[in-house]
Amino acid sequence: MITVETLAAEDLDLGVGSVQKTHPNGGVMNAHQVSLSTLSVAGAAGLAYSEVYATPVLIDVAVFSKEVTVPGASPGDFVMASHDGIGTESIIMSSHVSAVNTVRVVFAHVTTGSVGGVAGTLRVLVFKTR
Repeated sequence: MITVETLAAEDLDLGVGSVQKTHPNGGVMNAHQVSLSTLSVAGAAGLAYSEVYATPVLIDVAVFSKEVTVPGASPGDFVMASHDGIGTESIIMSSHVSAVNTVRVVFAHVTTGSVGGVAGTLRVLVFKTR
């Protein structure tokens, strides 16, 4: 007997699109895979927010926040944010919906010294709570 969990795990690496799987007991199973962004407020179009953004320079245990507009976001929704330039910096990112259509992205530097001033792309994706 094969379980749905096993089939789903095997299919996750195939990407986005239609999938056909031969059932071990005979017959063909059809499914359609979707990208994670399909479940967000942006829908299949992808990102809810994206901009080229240089992080501020943060000195000795500092916090900075930036608010961005994401249409359809509501307090309590789940948020994912990324910045492709801070990979080697000691900056912690956090994000949440602070008001209707508004996401606050927080950059925190929790060590001593100076970090930041890094250019890159800030991306935000919001998922509705059900």
